[in-house]
Amino acid sequence: MSMRFIFRILIWVFGGVFLLLILLMFGSSQLEKRQDFDAYKLKFKQKNLELSEHTYKINSGKVYYVKLGDPDLPRLMLIHGSPGDWTVWEKLLLETSLAKHYSILLVDRPPYQGTTASGGNLVNQSRMLKKIMEEECQPCTLVGHSYGGGLALQLAVDYPKSVKAVISLAGTVAAEYQPPKWYNRLAQMACIRPFLSSGLSASNFEMISLQGDLNRLKMSLRTLELPFYFLQGGEDVLVDPRSPIALLPYLNHAEILYNSSYDHFVIWTEMQRVVELINSTNR
Repeated sequence: MSMRFIFRILIWVFGGVFLLLILLMFGSSQLEKRQDFDAYKLKFKQKNLELSEHTYKINSGKVYYVKLGDPDLPRLMLIHGSPGDWTVWEKLLLETSLAKHYSILLVDRPPYQGTTASGGNLVNQSRMLKKIMEEECQPCTLVGHSYGGGLALQLAVDYPKSVKAVISLAGTVAAEYQPPKWYNRLAQMACIRPFLSSGLSASNFEMISLQGDLNRLKMSLRTLELPFYFLQGGEDVLVDPRSPIALLPYLNHAEILYNSSYDHFVIWTEMQRVVELINSTNR
């Protein structure tokens, strides 16, 4: 192997790492941006929907959440994925009838955007949301997308009296299929971490921890008599489509709704199906 060939390989490797760092810095800055709340409030008001923002303090900071809809209607808690914030649900809420029929809680999971409380693993995030679960859910149907599906399982275990049902939308729910991915390992490297925003760092940590979290959680699911629903697509490249099946032995009441053509982002691409599923669990 010639020195010239080795030199070219090194140029490609270091060039690729440099490009990755640039993309990470740009992506991090974009993920940290969010419109002012008044801008969202105006969008929803144009649809005759009223948003209100709320916070509460805990030892490690504050938890931020948004409320929408008539408080006398059945209550939903919508839980976003990793990374993200409550605004990932904007399209679903503005372009469907969901907000007309439910009282909705939209939380910024710890430690994203408006929530400054420490995040970390599923157990710690559940602790940070204790006040919402015990005071706002009487009870709630938990609707979690992606990582939010895993957190919905943890909340159901920790606060079963506050939960009516759990709906996982392309959720990261099965330990067998949630090992850290190559890019999670890469982002853990000391030469990469300084370039990540706080949001991406938090996301990477929780994804690194997720497999162990789910392994510890699954045995506790057997104690629950709650209904669980899993909407999963065969074209999902981020969550293994077999994930809900792997969880079945640990659940007393579960239903899987599988469609071979659905992708990971069903909250945007299959909005009507999501609304139909939520409605079917609240009849």
